[in-house]
Amino acid sequence: MCWAKRGLPCIKSLQQHRSFAPCQCLIARPLPKFSILLLAAALAACTGRRPSSPADLGSAASLIRMGDNLRASGDPTGAAEFYRGASLKSAADPTPLVRLGDLRRAEGDDAEAEAAYRVALAASPRDAGASAGLAATLLRQGRGADA
Repeated sequence: MCWAKRGLPCIKSLQQHRSFAPCQCLIARPLPKFSILLLAAALAACTGRRPSSPADLGSAASLIRMGDNLRASGDPTGAAEFYRGASLKSAADPTPLVRLGDLRRAEGDDAEAEAAYRVALAASPRDAGASAGLAATLLRQGRGADA
């Protein structure tokens, strides 16, 4: 029985160290996809208030990092929520909207990608990432003249 597999102290660890320290099984194992959400919810619980959306969980930069981690772990829906929350925190920063546009374009949702890039360009007209993303999205839709 291993702590990493069952949520209990590892027998080897209990016998050798008489403690609840994790064994090597936990160290070599990757974190679950939802671990970031659980950590954020636990931290919010410590403050005594319950978060109603990802925007309540931290700064825009931390929300972008959480979205990036969720996207890398294969959870595009969760990543999109964190990118939207980050855009609400910092309306002048186009980064979360560009990341949302990139995510939606990678999923094939060109309409939402185009909308995200256009809002990012409205906030920052000279943003290279938003311009390139919008151009790529329009070209893929066959609207090269608009690009």
